Amino acid sequence: MRTRPESRAPGSGSAPREGRSERRCVHRNLWYANAVYAILLVIAGLIPRIPAVAGLVTDTWGHALAYGLQAILLFLALSGLFPPLGAASLSFLVASGFGAGVELLQYLQPSRVVENADLIANTGGAFAATL
Repeated sequence: MRTRPESRAPGSGSAPREGRSERRCVHRNLWYANAVYAILLVIAGLIPRIPAVAGLVTDTWGHALAYGLQAILLFLALSGLFPPLGAASLSFLVASGFGAGVELLQYLQPSRVVENADLIANTGGAFAATL
């Protein structure tokens, strides 16, 4: 004798699949956001000196905020792949390394100067964001 299949709530059969697909889409968008933001950081680091934003943010705070935001974006993207401590550590290392790389690229620009204070601000902003 055949038994009738249990009735399911509408859409319950495909909910897990939809959830995974949705998470993949969000995860992919976070990586796109990271890539766009990294390109913007390189552009901002290589164009002639950017003045402080209407006197509200000094150069040092601008660096700290910029690389802190990069560390946050990286953490959000990496948190789907690593446990929280690993994602935080890796996001700090990548954001700090990226900041150091942009500072080294400024060496090639005659209109820019490599500054240790900027490197410290980049690293400090990334560190503060990952706490």
